[in-house]
Amino acid sequence: MSGARERFRERGGKVWAGARYASVGLEFGLSVVIGYLAGAWLEGRYGFAPWGSLGGVVLGFAAAVRSLLRLAAHEERSRAARAPDEP
Repeated sequence: MSGARERFRERGGKVWAGARYASVGLEFGLSVVIGYLAGAWLEGRYGFAPWGSLGGVVLGFAAAVRSLLRLAAHEERSRAARAPDEP
């Protein structure tokens, strides 16, 4: 029974790891779109045209890159923890 449970946990872990990487594209796109929409709202509210949309897209892109770098750093730390020390 415990062998089947371990296989199930192992497969579940692989699925969640795959889902984490699959969500990167969605998160990247949503960050840019939300940044654009916030910038467009600022344009309409305060008349920042065209700087509101442009600034929103840039900030959304920066947030997406930051998230991508954080994921890459997490993956690097987990790989280093799994790999044995090499001289």
